[in-house]
Amino acid sequence: MNVISKVLLFLFLGILVFPSVVSAQQEQMVIISNTKQWQKDVKGEIEVVLLPTEKLNAVEGEIRIPEGMEVKEISDGSSVVSHWVEFPELKGNSIKFSGIIPGGFADEEGKVLSVIIIPRDYGSHIISFVQAVVYKHDGKGTPVEISNQTVEALVTRETEEGQEIVPERPVDVVDSFPPENFTIAIVKIAGAWHAVFDTQDKGSGLSHYLLAEVSADEVINTPTPVPTKLWRAVKSPVRLKDQSLNKNIYVTAVDNRNNVRTENIIPREVINVREIQFFDERMLIGGIVLIVGIGGALLLRAKRKRI
Repeated sequence: MNVISKVLLFLFLGILVFPSVVSAQQEQMVIISNTKQWQKDVKGEIEVVLLPTEKLNAVEGEIRIPEGMEVKEISDGSSVVSHWVEFPELKGNSIKFSGIIPGGFADEEGKVLSVIIIPRDYGSHIISFVQAVVYKHDGKGTPVEISNQTVEALVTRETEEGQEIVPERPVDVVDSFPPENFTIAIVKIAGAWHAVFDTQDKGSGLSHYLLAEVSADEVINTPTPVPTKLWRAVKSPVRLKDQSLNKNIYVTAVDNRNNVRTENIIPREVINVREIQFFDERMLIGGIVLIVGIGGALLLRAKRKRI
C-alpha cells in the first residue's frame, strides 16, 4: 500500500497509530472455494468472505497464489467494500487489497472479492493469507488480526472410482450494465493537484480506470468527445499533468465485461476559485516585483552614467 493510500485509510479509521492488534477467537475474514472439484486447465473460483462477530468498517489483506495456478480475473462485483484504498491487484504471486465499508458491516456473511483461477499443474495447491486484518466499527478502528487462513485446490487426474474427470465449466457472469455513477474530486496532495474518484460494479466487478485531460480545441464530436490517444490507465488518486487546471478531466470506469461509465469535470468551475486566484496572483505579483526590480536597477545604472 503506498503512502497516500495508508493516509486515506488512517484518516477514515480516525487513528494515527495502531493500537495493539487484537487476536480473534473466531476468524472474521476467510478464504473459501466455490469450486467442488478443481481440474487442470479449467476455471475455478475462490472468495474472500467476511463472517463478522461484530460490526466492521475496513479490511486489509494479502493472498498468496501458489505456483501452478494462473489468476484470470479478480472481481469486486457485489462486494460489501464500497471504497477501495488499494484495489485488489495481482503483483507477482500475491493479491493485495484494502478497503472501507462506510457505516460498517455486521451481517452474517459478506463478499469482499472473488478470484477466478486456472490450475496449470496437478497436485495440491494451497491458497493462503500472507497477512489479513479487519477493523472494528468502534470509533477507534481497532484492528483484529486474521490467522493464516488457507484453502486447498486439489487437482487430480482421476476420481476415486478411477473414472476420468469431466471438466466442470463455471458459468461466466452475465453483465450488461456499466459501473455505478461516480464523482470526480480535484484535491491538492503534497502541493500538486490530483483527481480522486471511486465507484463500484455490482455485476462482473471493476477492472480499471482511464483518464484524459482535454483542452477545448481537442474535443471531438462523438458520444465520448475524447481522442483515443489522450486516454491513459490510472489509479486514484492520480496527479494531473495540467497543474494550471485549464483542461477538462474525463474518467472512464471499465468493468470486467468491458461495460463503461464515463464522468467528467471542469476543474475551474468546482475548485475553490480563491485558491486558484491565489496561485495566479502570486505569479503575477512575483512578475511585478521582478519587473520593478529590473526597472529600478536600470534607472540607478542610468543615473550613475550621467554622474
